[in-house]
Amino acid sequence: MSRATGNITLGPGLVARRSSATASSLSLNSTSLGGGVGVMAIGNAETAPANTPSGGGVLYATGGALHWKGSDGTVTELAPA
Repeated sequence: MSRATGNITLGPGLVARRSSATASSLSLNSTSLGGGVGVMAIGNAETAPANTPSGGGVLYATGGALHWKGSDGTVTELAPA
């Protein structure tokens, strides 16, 4: 944790950021919050999931679009870039 910024590094590429005294932001594999406060940023996946997850799904971004790959193998684009 950085005392100066209030940022907490939770792991490589995963940072919880204190944006203001009352709001925090979360970034996953991204350093840009686009100027937002109280937002979540998801960077593009280095590799999209090739295998089918079991018992749930995988949320990821490619080309700025948000995707979900479910346990039946279906990939759904939730939001275009």
